Amino acid sequence: GSGSGSGSGSGSGPTKAPPTRAALEEEVSRGPTDTGAATALDCVKLTRGSILDAQADVYVNTTNGNLNLSQGQVSQLLSRAAGPALQAECSQKAPVATGDIAVTSGGNLKCKHMIHVVAPHYKKGKNEKVMHLLVKKCLQQCEKLGARSVAFPAIGSGALGFPPAVLAKIMVDEISDFLATRTSFSLKAIHLVIFVEDDHKKFKEALAQPAVPSAVSHTPAAEPRPAATASYAARAKPQAKTRSKMSCENFGTADVLVQVVHGDITESKSDIVVNSTNKEMKLEGYGVSAALLRKGGPQLQEACNAAITADGGVLSEGRVIATKATGSLKCGTIFHTVFESKDEKKLTETVNACLNKAEGDGLQSIAFPAIGTGAHGYPPEKAARVMIAAFKSFAETKNPKSLKCLRVVLFDVNIYKTFAKEFKKSKNVHTNPGLFERFKQFFSSMNPFARDEEEEEEEGWESGEDLAGSHLTDFTSSVVCVSIYGKKEQSVKDAWGQLEGIINNQFVSESIDDTNIDALPRSVIQSLKQDCQKQHIEIEIDKAPLNRITLKGNKFHLSQMKELVFKALAEFEKKRSNQREAEMMQKIAQWQRQDSQGTFQDYEPEINLEIERAYEHSHQYSHDSGIDKFVIDFGKNEEYNPMTRQKTSVKRVDLKQTGSERPKHWDAMPVDTSTGKEEIVHSIDLNPSSAEYKEVLTAFEKTMGSLLPPTGFVTQQQYSSVKIQRIQNPGLYATYQAKLKDMNDHNPPTVTNERQLFHGTQPNTCDKINKQGYNRSYAGMNAAVIGKGVYFARDASYSASPTYSPPDPQRHKYMYYARVLTGEFTRGSSNLIVPPPKNPQKDPNIPFDSVVNNITNPSIFVIFNDTQAYPEYLIQFTSSLKQHLS
Repeated sequence: GSGSGSGSGSGSGPTKAPPTRAALEEEVSRGPTDTGAATALDCVKLTRGSILDAQADVYVNTTNGNLNLSQGQVSQLLSRAAGPALQAECSQKAPVATGDIAVTSGGNLKCKHMIHVVAPHYKKGKNEKVMHLLVKKCLQQCEKLGARSVAFPAIGSGALGFPPAVLAKIMVDEISDFLATRTSFSLKAIHLVIFVEDDHKKFKEALAQPAVPSAVSHTPAAEPRPAATASYAARAKPQAKTRSKMSCENFGTADVLVQVVHGDITESKSDIVVNSTNKEMKLEGYGVSAALLRKGGPQLQEACNAAITADGGVLSEGRVIATKATGSLKCGTIFHTVFESKDEKKLTETVNACLNKAEGDGLQSIAFPAIGTGAHGYPPEKAARVMIAAFKSFAETKNPKSLKCLRVVLFDVNIYKTFAKEFKKSKNVHTNPGLFERFKQFFSSMNPFARDEEEEEEEGWESGEDLAGSHLTDFTSSVVCVSIYGKKEQSVKDAWGQLEGIINNQFVSESIDDTNIDALPRSVIQSLKQDCQKQHIEIEIDKAPLNRITLKGNKFHLSQMKELVFKALAEFEKKRSNQREAEMMQKIAQWQRQDSQGTFQDYEPEINLEIERAYEHSHQYSHDSGIDKFVIDFGKNEEYNPMTRQKTSVKRVDLKQTGSERPKHWDAMPVDTSTGKEEIVHSIDLNPSSAEYKEVLTAFEKTMGSLLPPTGFVTQQQYSSVKIQRIQNPGLYATYQAKLKDMNDHNPPTVTNERQLFHGTQPNTCDKINKQGYNRSYAGMNAAVIGKGVYFARDASYSASPTYSPPDPQRHKYMYYARVLTGEFTRGSSNLIVPPPKNPQKDPNIPFDSVVNNITNPSIFVIFNDTQAYPEYLIQFTSSLKQHLS
């Protein structure tokens, strides 16, 4: 076969012996022969011969997860022709999971790039879906590379056991769908280069079949039609009975247009999009901030970091900080605001601040979300009333000269209805038609005499932008058939094409890849399925090895469901993280309560963690789960029920091992006079003449001359006034030592579990890190290239980049020299939120300890467990240049 398997064995399907070495050697010397196969796909060329002689920008190669090109006869030939540099490049990309791809250069081959696919063994009804996705990934990657041509062998044949007919249909179907739905058109030629004659025949047969895109299908008429007619059938899920609307009203003498839109605010073309964020401007979690970050990319978070630093480090309520839109956002500017107090006056103040700044900046349109209704739980009814009242007041009292269009763009259909209901209290509300009404208007437009009263009423209606909020509604069956009649065949074809465009524009498919998907509990999956059913969205959940959730349906309902999926995954990861931390805490301290028999019983791990956290910071701990309610008074060492006043004794058992004792060189911890307990953290300025100071300074200076990424570089002559603090946090240190002991107990003795690495940070986060440690929930704000965790660098120069350690107004920069438990690591990827498993076949629940940028010579390490790092030293230095070179 033309592909090389990732191992021996044939799976459950029929297999074919791979060609002999002699045959393959002959293949290398023989060029492809064009069979002249007729195909409906004009840019697809089927040839028989060697992929090595194909003229294409990209070659596709099947290999194993280790990207070892010495395994598999075709891989060996490709490697030999490409030269040793190709295998070296592959080794840096490995490992690659089954169902995924890796991109390398072409070495000495005729191609510019190679896409290496790790295909599964054939299992009827199971791994065909993985193969579909692999072909799709390859085509999408070609578009990303800007390639004009690609050459595919029969990937999955040979040792992997895919029957030629099955494989041919999979590849042709995916190519057909790709060509019918793609939005980029760089790829001009797709070569199917098949060596084995029997395989070639099956591909020729598959290409001869009429191509039917998966999104639409044509059905013959059920009864006689006029000569020029056509029937169209499209899959459509029954939608809600209430038609989606865009409610609009003009306020004030200045004729300001106000709109409430059911749609995606990240798609808004308004001059300004308002983002309700937190005081540190961290675009994290889910909701509007996270959606804007996904569209805007890491450059948006970098812009926020620079803006908040320049503004003093904190964004207070009632104020606005503006940044430029980045990435694929369609607006021009983003206004960042904070609303956390749930005070109506503060919300009015926040909206007015945005409106006044927009008018002052001479901008024409602004789009708001439903401020405060997300994580802060502000009632939508109040938000609607306050925001619309603020709009009306602005229009009627400010007489704006430039700002003429105010929008509220809402994902959630229930919140949209709430705002629309508030709008009904205003006069002259107009509505914008949904897709079903657009069908009617479309056909009416083909007949100049077909004009009804409703159409006349909507003359002069002003939109301001495309109908981002309309969606397919009012259908009561799962299949809708539309028949088109016309006098001329070309008119019918034109109408049919426009209808297909409307349908295909409304229905989309999106995939979410996340390693947590395999571990999602049944209750979470069931809840997501129920939510999808309510929104008429199809959901497919593929666990390991794919770990993918695929959503299909109306694009605006799908966007809403996508947010729910992200939220569910984030909450599940947070729960798992808390469980891990609770288990770790049980090795340090265990709280116990005395039962009626006088025996002390352990509190549950999660409650034990909560009690220990409270013990470190306050006088008491309160627990109310709805079933169990109690308060612990740490001064009296007793638990009591606040309702019955029933009491019992509690005690704290210190389980710290010798390895978690405080370092001998630490200073004594000061005591908080208000609690009588030790301070949480104590920072000590090191004496520049001390050996400890010199040791840290040497490590810092040793790597400050190294070259930085494209964001800039720093040399030893570009910094001065180095101040070093030792950070003493007994609680953090104890959890770190417990994790180190656990890693030493389980990892092989040859593994270096602990390293000292650098971590650049912002001035306003130092106190938080000193007290709480590193927080991976901030992952992604600085280009999470190899995983959504906490990043550490081998070289101080990398962490000194303005991206990672921006200067404060006095040009002071901050960097930690931290102890980090890297343990066993593997190469990372951007979609990781936890490390991949060490051996997924043996036990998928034992992950690597960290991920790196390069396995053989790592310079960047990413951890996903906050207990794996301790901020031992904080280095403050002054940049001698006002701006870093780039």
